[in-house]
Amino acid sequence: MKVKKISMKFLIFFGLLIGSLVLWNANHPSGTWRYKVTVEIETPEGVKSGSAIRQLSLGTPLIDFPDVGNPASIKGEAVVVDLGKRGIVFALLSDQSWQNGLYQAFPTKGPSSAQGILHYKKTLKPGMKGTWEEWRPRFVMFKDIKDPKSITLIYSQSYSREARGFVTEDHFTELLGEGAELKQITVEITDEPVTWAIEKILPWLPEVLMSNIDGTSVSMKNDLSNTLHGGHFKKG
Repeated sequence: MKVKKISMKFLIFFGLLIGSLVLWNANHPSGTWRYKVTVEIETPEGVKSGSAIRQLSLGTPLIDFPDVGNPASIKGEAVVVDLGKRGIVFALLSDQSWQNGLYQAFPTKGPSSAQGILHYKKTLKPGMKGTWEEWRPRFVMFKDIKDPKSITLIYSQSYSREARGFVTEDHFTELLGEGAELKQITVEITDEPVTWAIEKILPWLPEVLMSNIDGTSVSMKNDLSNTLHGGHFKKG
């Protein structure tokens, strides 16, 4: 009789525990998505493209406020586009996890909130495609691919409160020649693994993954090699 009482108490406790976990998961959803970012650049030799598969993971905070969530976790690399004699172009990762393509191609209200995560879990399926028009990445190249300090800005896009819109700095023609321009950036949901290949092109990258590109740990000057760091090329 005593054993039966203990067993019943255990079953009740176990049932409550399972119920609590189910309720927790319903109110605090999480999700992980992989997506392919493809960059197309127009050149006199034709359209050149490159792609990279990244992974974004989301989870809701312990206290869930409407339209508010935890920062996303990003794994992946910069997109590399080889233009041959014109050079190699890199579309960088952003410091801000929400600016790395998924939210921009598939916008929704409060994407990292519980409601946003549930929306993505329901709607984002392999094969879905979107275009990346706003909060686009910075594009850079190296005048000497062996020298990280030779990094040069090709393109950037930022939001200006004064202009009440996005402001673009575009040096494609200046640096890559007449007829060179950014054509488009597309994002496709995929179940393929994250790609890791950038260190074959930038063998010095492991040395600066924890520092600025110029090897320093403190940004003291307005120079790309001193303000960009290894995380702009590879995360995770």
